[in-house]
Amino acid sequence: MYEYYKPLRNRLRKYALRPCLQQLWHIFEHVRNDRSSPYPDMSLRGMVHPWELSVLARELVLNAGDFSVGKTFRHAPHFIEAITEVKKTARAVQNEVVTAANVVDEAPAMIYQQFPWHSRLTHRSMLRSWRLLSSPEMAKIVARVKRMDVKTIFRLGIHTAAQLRDHPTVTASTEFSKIGIPRETSERFFASISTTVGALRAQAQDQQRYDRNWFYTWNPLEVTPLLALDAAKPNLLTGPIPEYVLLVLAQGLYYDLVNEPDFNEYGYAFEDSVGGILRMLFPDPGYAIQQETPYFVGKSRKDGVDWIVSDGTAHLFIECKTKRLRLDAKMAGDANAIRAQLDALASMVVQHYKNIGDAKDGLTQWKPDGLPIYPIVLTLEDWHLFGPAVEHQLDALVRAKLNRANLPPSMMVDMPFTVVGIDDFVEGGAVASRLGLDAFFREKMSQTFRYWKFVDYAVHQWPELTASVEIPPVWGSLDELLVSDEIRR
Repeated sequence: MYEYYKPLRNRLRKYALRPCLQQLWHIFEHVRNDRSSPYPDMSLRGMVHPWELSVLARELVLNAGDFSVGKTFRHAPHFIEAITEVKKTARAVQNEVVTAANVVDEAPAMIYQQFPWHSRLTHRSMLRSWRLLSSPEMAKIVARVKRMDVKTIFRLGIHTAAQLRDHPTVTASTEFSKIGIPRETSERFFASISTTVGALRAQAQDQQRYDRNWFYTWNPLEVTPLLALDAAKPNLLTGPIPEYVLLVLAQGLYYDLVNEPDFNEYGYAFEDSVGGILRMLFPDPGYAIQQETPYFVGKSRKDGVDWIVSDGTAHLFIECKTKRLRLDAKMAGDANAIRAQLDALASMVVQHYKNIGDAKDGLTQWKPDGLPIYPIVLTLEDWHLFGPAVEHQLDALVRAKLNRANLPPSMMVDMPFTVVGIDDFVEGGAVASRLGLDAFFREKMSQTFRYWKFVDYAVHQWPELTASVEIPPVWGSLDELLVSDEIRR
């Protein structure tokens, strides 16, 4: 399929990299944040999307000239020409490989590429990341691995993102000593999120694919969003896609730490945070929130479910999981990768059913009372389980694993499970707390609505109530992290 890519490659070779990336910042701010258009009398909103600008930035790094001679985005026709070629290349590849038989395979890649931009999840994810990484045990791990404390990382990251709201460049030599951050620490931070064009190009070449996933290929700007474009000014860093600085805080730190031997503390931090969130969502004294304690079956120690919420009409049995979907499962057409991830998720569901079975058998601190039980696997990242094919595959995997574990498949009928991301759970839970557990979850767990997002289900069933419910700030605010305006650039 390289022949579909060559026209884009050849066209971008005529562009000047440095001014194009700086001008791309203006275009991104217009498209993403509703700032004024860089082109008089021409709005790009609705015509160009943020994920397309990310692809264009990647392709410029791969193909544009290193110097300032060539076409630039100062002229609207030159930008339109470049972004149109990106769109045309994506369409040509899709027209070649996507058929009625395999179009459903395209859905995961499209969802994971586009959904975060639609829902503005980056800010919320960053707050969530701060709360988890600033827990006492995780803070120790961050300090050991990154050689700076977690609060410093977030303060510098937020300051950098704020600077990029007003200008396409930041200065790595900015002085932060007024707020107690030594120069060597801030320089280490900027070194960790910046790179050169040559290094970024090598990373992009290593990741590049010339198949149906060309449009969805990971962009290394997500890890190093700042570029040193001028060898004479190595401290002057350009951020063509400024939101990627926040993405480093929201996701990048996770991947820096995930292979540490004591990273299981991250799961404990999430579990503890969920307890606090449940208390915020269900503050009424009619709700009981219980954290299960370890118990023994014979000589075997078991931890049980993480949280139980009860209200006299039903019980939510909640299992907290921080596992993220692997990158290869977010690509189009990789059925084996998707199945492997669904298999891992099915194992989590079956373990949850085992724990619920022990509770129903009276082996735990919780005592059964005959009320409905609604099993929830609560994930840190939304897995976006959309579409009948994915739903049926997950159900089949769970059913098979229940059989192998000598558990009755009827558990799926008597207590249908659901998998939900924490952000969606918070929005739906705020409505459920007003209605009562059984009133909300009885229909939600039906075959019709079980794989619907919580908030979509709430809007469908109770539109006026959902619109009136105030979502509590479960992850707190950024106030303690804001940097003084007196910091000099």
